[in-house]
Amino acid sequence: ILVEREIYMPKKKMEHYSNLKAMERAMCQLTRGTLEADIEKAKAVNIWELYDFENKHGAMARCPFHQDDTPSFRVKGNKFLCFGCGVRGDAIDFIQQMQHIPFWQAVEFLVRKYG
Repeated sequence: ILVEREIYMPKKKMEHYSNLKAMERAMCQLTRGTLEADIEKAKAVNIWELYDFENKHGAMARCPFHQDDTPSFRVKGNKFLCFGCGVRGDAIDFIQQMQHIPFWQAVEFLVRKYG
């Protein structure tokens, strides 16, 4: 799951990030009834299906999170990384950042639309 993040993030920050994500998932399960199966379905959604990317070339496109003249947004499977602004994650993270919604709403959106 976190293979790409390990490449670009120092180990200490990586552990902190992983802990925060785990706590966020646990809170979602307690407060909203979000199931781990739904989270896995949502994470498996192809990033290319979520947004109409400009200037797409293979696995690269213009980043939707900042002004970008050349493709700096890389997608590999269901993970993404922008070399320009540093944003990275999976389909859930993408929806959270694009729509400015919490984790559980992003999971519900993805499962309802693509699950």
